[in-house]
Amino acid sequence: MSEKRLNRVRLSNFIMSSIILWVVGCGYSEASESWYVVDNYTGTIGKYPVHLSIQSYDFGSDVNLEGSYYYDHHNSPIVLFGKEKTGDIVLCEISGKEDFERYIVSGDKYDATKCPFRITKHDQTLKGEWKNKNINLDVILSKAASMDKSNITSKNGELDVPFWGSTDKHSFVGVYKQANDGVAINEIKVLSKDDGQVIQIINPQDKKCDFGFYMTPIYQNVERLSSSSISLNCYSTNSDFSVEYRLKGNKYLKN
Repeated sequence: MSEKRLNRVRLSNFIMSSIILWVVGCGYSEASESWYVVDNYTGTIGKYPVHLSIQSYDFGSDVNLEGSYYYDHHNSPIVLFGKEKTGDIVLCEISGKEDFERYIVSGDKYDATKCPFRITKHDQTLKGEWKNKNINLDVILSKAASMDKSNITSKNGELDVPFWGSTDKHSFVGVYKQANDGVAINEIKVLSKDDGQVIQIINPQDKKCDFGFYMTPIYQNVERLSSSSISLNCYSTNSDFSVEYRLKGNKYLKN
């Protein structure tokens, strides 16, 4: 495994051991006692409806939050990273491939004063502001779902994860569900960026791919390969393994 890949995965020995035990004991598509801790919120930035998802974890380099959010009108996920300290949260946005390589892959230090989100956690809500040089917008978000170890707390026992990987026309949302023996994922919704409609449901699990509990940021389990293709990162005790899905006609099919 290359040094670059190690930086991307950044799994601790404890996490790796836990996943190995799960795979041996449960099989590729069974429920897992997930090590992800994720909170999902819905609300507004200014007058614009949004969905925001943040994962709590020690990512290093003064980063203990990574996440993804999208404006409902655009359905295009924006990568987030930042820091929470005693309920005060600062979040930066990734604006392109170069920033992603620097701050997510390599874990370079960042200037928190340039982060647009300044929000505070109030029990089940997040309140604060999003601002840049020219705009200052109120942020008001309410918790919609959470996932902690083996439990999902939500109205329907599900938690949606807007994966970072997207193509020019579509975004991909994983549906993590509460199961009898933990957390499982057997659905990825393919959303049209034009209107937010679900155009396809992909079952990411097959005999070759143990999907959904591998990459350290949960949002990186799906990655963009090109303008019309993605890769699903799969758990393997051997070398890195992924499955490519390419847009053929109006559906994404395994390549």
